[in-house]
Amino acid sequence: MIELSSAQARRIWLHAQRLDTTEPFGSGPKATLAAVAHLGYLQIDPIYVIERSHHHILHTRIPSYRREHLHRAQSIDKTVPSKRAGNGLLQRLGDDQSSSRNAQNL
Repeated sequence: MIELSSAQARRIWLHAQRLDTTEPFGSGPKATLAAVAHLGYLQIDPIYVIERSHHHILHTRIPSYRREHLHRAQSIDKTVPSKRAGNGLLQRLGDDQSSSRNAQNL
């Protein structure tokens, strides 16, 4: 078993989520596709207080993110496919194997 300090575990987790650097996916609409591809999926949450959670997820990873970027990727470019799952709408890229690989890399 590998033992990690809390600080080491935190750094690994932050790096896996790409929250340890500024603009790890670049900026603009293409960064939205890159972020969703890295995450494997993005659950679209219709409930919000300040902003919908999927916009928060992308904004924390893409400081210049705008809602129109996801809209464009979904509706115009169709580079972020959508599929219903349960009560939420999941934005999922690739097949189940690529999602498994993404999960293993975290």
